[in-house]
Amino acid sequence: MLGEQHTTREQRAWLLGQAIHTNDTELLDVFALGFKTEADFAAYLDQYFPNHRASDILHRRADLWTVGHFQALYVACWIYQPVEKGSFILALDARAQEIVRDAYRRLSWRMSSHLHGQFDAGSAGAGWSFLGGYNELLVQMESSERRNTRTELFLKCEGHRMWSFAHLSAWHTKRRTGAGNTANPQLHELAELHRYGILPRAAENFGKAYQKLLKRLGFGNKTVVTVQSVVAALQTQLPQWQAAPETLTIPEQIEHGQLAADLEELLDHARSLPSEDDPIVIALLRAESDIRGVIDTLLANTNSTSPQFYQEIRMSAQDLDATLEAFYTGLRGLQLL
Repeated sequence: MLGEQHTTREQRAWLLGQAIHTNDTELLDVFALGFKTEADFAAYLDQYFPNHRASDILHRRADLWTVGHFQALYVACWIYQPVEKGSFILALDARAQEIVRDAYRRLSWRMSSHLHGQFDAGSAGAGWSFLGGYNELLVQMESSERRNTRTELFLKCEGHRMWSFAHLSAWHTKRRTGAGNTANPQLHELAELHRYGILPRAAENFGKAYQKLLKRLGFGNKTVVTVQSVVAALQTQLPQWQAAPETLTIPEQIEHGQLAADLEELLDHARSLPSEDDPIVIALLRAESDIRGVIDTLLANTNSTSPQFYQEIRMSAQDLDATLEAFYTGLRGLQLL
């Protein structure tokens, strides 16, 4: 039985482990060779997480890191929240920040269209083989606040290596349609059905309608805008909005659960207005589907006050510890007490 004291993410991680333990081919088919059996997963995780803790890697001497350690952190993040297409941002403590920055500098350089990584990104794609059809792992040191303070690790799995024609083709498809090509049909199908808690998409890059809303709010073509800033702008610019003074002062200190509630209220208010009379109202209502995804993301971490860019998945090392332990428990066929 699942213990009531465990979080939804821990329960989902346990169920993933259980599915692999019982040789559930529907799930196992999404993984590449090397991740096809219980023994494969156990051997891999025991190699990189012998104590079942993210600090097994994060506090390891930087000169002992290889691309495999960045890859293992991605695997741990995916166990925390399985996703077809998405971005993970891992908060780092002071000790881990120094270690990870040093290890990051040893990665092969590449360009990136994500967040602050245009000319400052790394590839950990050498030998990368976890999800079938995905051969590149983008790595960046990021900050949700000032660009020169890199305190977080950004990880994103991609279908093709940066300098390949296939990567360029996928990039153009994404620019044209707002969604990239399908790299793993089985993973795509399970994500569409929300099987095993797999999300179809959870990334930091904005949907097209949301981007248009940002332009209407005066953010121009910026690709790094926090949800906190968007809420504050809407509260200031949406016609006839009457908000409590405290919601307008320091939005970056508001918990995610409150931000989600604020977005719901702003949407409700916009629906009550004659939409044809105001371009911001029109843009907000057209972006409702995108905003619903943001709300779902915020509600997954209701007590957090960390800046949120869009629908990316954020976690701490302690979050990874809890889901790694739950996954191991399921993988061994044991109950989550």
